[in-house]
Amino acid sequence: MQPATVAGARAPGDAAQAEVGRSLATSGKKRARVWGAAWLLLLAWAPGAAGASELLSALHGRWRGEGIQILIDTERMQGNVDPSKPFTRNPLVIRDVTPPWVVFAIGISTFVARVEGDTMTVTQSGWSEPRVITRLPDSRPAPADPATGP
Repeated sequence: MQPATVAGARAPGDAAQAEVGRSLATSGKKRARVWGAAWLLLLAWAPGAAGASELLSALHGRWRGEGIQILIDTERMQGNVDPSKPFTRNPLVIRDVTPPWVVFAIGISTFVARVEGDTMTVTQSGWSEPRVITRLPDSRPAPADPATGP
């Protein structure tokens, strides 16, 4: 038997559920940054981390090819795939790393890429064939300073 309630009155659990709903509705960008940072930490301590870490730093930069331009900022874990909005940044999420392959997402766009120096072969769902893009010369990552480390 259900207890009688007054019309419009809320059950005690409703306030708690509303609070949980508000906390779950936190910014997707904030969650993506947290997950990106978690991936970086995991990559740093995982077996084979040297290859994954090098690959992650090799992703950094502005890449351009036939019909595509990708900005990847691995320091801030964000990127852009829309050249018409050059100042817009979306979360960068690294989904899988198996050197020299990496699966990453920028916003809602997911890519599978093979990185070799300043050349990246990249594919995306809906493309008929992979595209080869090159890193623009002014966007190479700075070399690590031996005095301060990577």
